[in-house]
Amino acid sequence: MWLRDSANQILSYLPLLEPSNSPESIAALFRGIINLHSRYIKITPYCHAFQPPPESNVSIGTNYAYHRNVVKPPYDAKKTYDCKWELDSLASFLQISSEYYNLTGDMGPFTKYKWAETVGVILDSVEAMRTATYTPEDATIHQFLIPSNMMFARYLEAASSIMALIDTQEAMNLNTRMRLMALEIRAGIQKYGIVHHPLFGPVFAYEVDGYNSQNLMDDANVPSLLSAAMIGYVNPRDEVYLNTRLFALSQENPYWMHGHVYRGIGGPHVGPGKAWPLAGIVRAMTSQDATGDEAREEIKAILNTTDGLGLVHEGINVWDAKDWSRHW
Repeated sequence: MWLRDSANQILSYLPLLEPSNSPESIAALFRGIINLHSRYIKITPYCHAFQPPPESNVSIGTNYAYHRNVVKPPYDAKKTYDCKWELDSLASFLQISSEYYNLTGDMGPFTKYKWAETVGVILDSVEAMRTATYTPEDATIHQFLIPSNMMFARYLEAASSIMALIDTQEAMNLNTRMRLMALEIRAGIQKYGIVHHPLFGPVFAYEVDGYNSQNLMDDANVPSLLSAAMIGYVNPRDEVYLNTRLFALSQENPYWMHGHVYRGIGGPHVGPGKAWPLAGIVRAMTSQDATGDEAREEIKAILNTTDGLGLVHEGINVWDAKDWSRHW
C-alpha cells in the first residue's frame, strides 16, 4: 500500500462521507485507512509503500528495487515494500485525518489508534530530514521541494485542530510543534521559494536550496505548484499563485508538452513528449475562468485521449493518441 495513493483513492469518497458507527459505512473505511496508515508510519516514517498487514492474509509482494537500492538504515522488506522519503506521503495521512474529522466530527480514530503518537513520529522524521525529499515519483535536484512542503504545511495546520482537542500534555506539546513547523515552512517558502521570472513576475519555484539556486518548472503529479490552490495552501486568486499558474501552463515550463493530440504538463518520470491528464484535471479544478470555458475545454481534451477505452491514462504522447502509459 502506497500512503499517498491509497489516501487519494479514499478521498474520492468524501462527498459520501457522513458520521456512522456501522462497520459497512464509508466512515468505517476512512477509520480503517487512518489506523492502517498510522501503523505503517510507525514502522518507518522514511518509507512510502508497505506490505499488506498480517491479518489481511494477503501475500507480501516482491519489490526488485529492494536489491538495487541502497537505503540506510535498511528496511525490513517483509513489512515495507518500497522506501523513498516523500514528504507528501506523510502529508496525506494528515489530510485524510483532517478531512474525516471535518465531515464527521468524530474524534474516535484520533484517541483510539494512538494517532498523536504517529504525528510525533512524523514531526521527528521531518526535523531529522530538514527537508530533502523525493517528488511524488523522482529524486529532487535541490533540497527544498516547494509543492510537498506546501502540502505538508497546509495539513499540519488542519490536523493541529484535531490535536488541540486531545486533552493530554503530549497532545498540547505536539499541537505547538505542528503550528510552529507550519509557520516555519510558510516563512521559508515566502523567503526563498518566490523568485522573479522575466515574463511572469514573482512565481513559486519548484525547488530551491536556500542559497539562491532554484529549479523553475512544474510537474504533473500532485502535489504540484499548479495544485497549490486546490490543496488550500494559497487563495486561488493570490497574485504569486496566478503568475505561477500561467508559467506552469506555458512553454516556459520545461515540462509543458504540446502536440496536435494533446497539450499539458508532463514530468521527468515519463520523459519528454508525454503529458499527464492528471495535470489537466488540476488545471480544470483551479480555473478562475468565470465562463467555465477553460475547464470545459480541458475536460473535452482529456476525453479525447482515452484511445477508445474511456479511461484516463497516466501519460499521453502529445503526438500519438495510441501511445500512452497505464490504461487506467
